[in-house]
Amino acid sequence: MERAQEAGCLNIDGHVPSREERALCAEIRVFARELRDMIPDAAPEHLYELTTYHDMLHRVGFHEVPPQKFSEDMQRRFFESWTGGKAAVSEAEIYAMIAPKVRANAAAVDPRYYSAYYRLKKAWIRELSVRDSFRGVSQAENYRRLSQLLADNLSDCYPGGKAEAQARKQRWVTANLVSDPSLLDSDTREAYRRFLAKAEFLGFTVTARELSPR
Repeated sequence: MERAQEAGCLNIDGHVPSREERALCAEIRVFARELRDMIPDAAPEHLYELTTYHDMLHRVGFHEVPPQKFSEDMQRRFFESWTGGKAAVSEAEIYAMIAPKVRANAAAVDPRYYSAYYRLKKAWIRELSVRDSFRGVSQAENYRRLSQLLADNLSDCYPGGKAEAQARKQRWVTANLVSDPSLLDSDTREAYRRFLAKAEFLGFTVTARELSPR
């Protein structure tokens, strides 16, 4: 995907694809098909991540949205493994899967998804009311959950509405910065990098040092 981006495959400006772009898209199509074939046999905790990758690859390689039934079926299996008690399934990924659906059209969302979204949101906000990070989970999961909440509308969660919600988010950002990201393991470092990028994009204050993890 990095090679494709550099070559211009992600540009939708109507340009004539170069030989390099066409070759990369052909390579991506092969990989997307291989990924599609192996996803159904993957462990439940990996279904959301793999389905997300497949969706992205398919769009770039085929220049079209992949069949949605496949993605929906895999997301349903992912969700049901979580409701069935699969501890390895990430709550942050469950939230990431459901939140965009709720924001786009809450009325059309599966009631089970809708309920899970608000249940997680309520529980996370409650925990963050007594501390500024999540305990009992990996550092990577902590950053993934925070990233999800930064992007969400939390105005109805606080008496002070939007102003208080923004102040709380800034407090979470500040409290979860680290002085030396190079000391983090690779999974945590990637989650931290995305957390910082999300915070900066949304206008929260992040120092220059933390924005450039080694």
